[in-house]
Amino acid sequence: MCLALGQDPQLDRTSLCDLDAPPVLTVTPQGIEIRNPASGWFLAVCTFLIAGVLATGAVVAWPPALSLGAVVLTAALVLAAAVSGGMTFRAKGNYMLSAPTLLYVTAAAVVLGPLAAVLAGALAGGRSISSPRQARVYSAGMGGLQGIGAALAASSFTQASHLRLIVECAAVAAAGGCVWFAGQALVCIVRRLPEPTVRLRQVDAPSTGAEVLVALAMAPPMILLYDSAGIVPLIIFIGVLISAFALFRDYRGKLLDLHAEVERLSQTDPLTGAANRRAFDDRVDHELRRMSRGGTHFGLVLIDVNCFKALNDTYGHVAGDEMLKEVSRRLTSRLRDEDLLARIGGDEFAAIVTNVSDAATVDAVASDLHRVVADRQFVWRDEQITVTISAGGLLSNDQLETPDDLLREADQALYRDKADGKEAELREVAGAA
Repeated sequence: MCLALGQDPQLDRTSLCDLDAPPVLTVTPQGIEIRNPASGWFLAVCTFLIAGVLATGAVVAWPPALSLGAVVLTAALVLAAAVSGGMTFRAKGNYMLSAPTLLYVTAAAVVLGPLAAVLAGALAGGRSISSPRQARVYSAGMGGLQGIGAALAASSFTQASHLRLIVECAAVAAAGGCVWFAGQALVCIVRRLPEPTVRLRQVDAPSTGAEVLVALAMAPPMILLYDSAGIVPLIIFIGVLISAFALFRDYRGKLLDLHAEVERLSQTDPLTGAANRRAFDDRVDHELRRMSRGGTHFGLVLIDVNCFKALNDTYGHVAGDEMLKEVSRRLTSRLRDEDLLARIGGDEFAAIVTNVSDAATVDAVASDLHRVVADRQFVWRDEQITVTISAGGLLSNDQLETPDDLLREADQALYRDKADGKEAELREVAGAA
């Protein structure tokens, strides 16, 4: 129902969900999905029932016109609201846009009365959310209440002039917007969302205000067009509005896909496909902040390809590049999706292992990475080459407060692993002699 749904990218994610959870809102072709929801059925059902009771009372007090023109106009506005409610897309980060629907609720309330306004609001609200079902029921109920508020505001006006119509549309749109905003505030209170004032001020208030402005700008021309030219030009006008938004959504979606690809490339090492140093620093900083807020610890494993310069000089830079690619593939195969492998230097990699509770787990990961690289020889032009790594790991703790602190400690662990490897190599040579 709102022009902007979701979380502004500048807001802390705690305004919508748990710190360790994925974003609450996501967009699908069917609408918005809400992840990690609380049950919410009691609030949803109560809201929907209240909307139904009030709508019934309003329709009894203000019976709808049953002429063919009124029925066709009602169907056109309700259908337009339903279609627009489902036209939602991700604009940036978790910030989402949908086609404005308060416009159709306002026009329905002014021209047709509560039944059309309630139907338009309920269908637009229900269509804007695809899951879970309780959120869809709640949104439909709030949309119905929005239609009732708009219709009650419209009932106090009598159209006498164009100026009077503008004033009426402003009051009706404002009433509908206030009802929807109150519903958003109710969700924040009942669901006990952290920092509700921040969300309401920076997300819901601007989005509701934008809906009201669009309704104020477009509803009077729609109503005047209907009064002067009839239903067919109005339907064409509505079709043009919806088509224009669909084209904008398509263009904006392609632009955002391009931006996301550029962003991905800016955080990816072009040779190995692993994350680059920028992405590594950002992730470490994020994990440290998350841990400081009470999140779980994480492990850092620093990895270095043994004797890489000698291998590079012996077999050439092309072979060296292929070795790095293969090492990256093998390391990635042993990490989970939520972990991160980054190339932070020429032959130096770093793995961030999330949600670990003890140093033994980090050491086990480092040993596993040792094995996966050394298990199979690297083949270059029919020649088999032994490639090994050194890996030093550590568990994050409260004393390591910056990425530089972590890298310094991990460097020491890496050097110890290198020294242990050389000592084992010397023992092996001595035993053979």
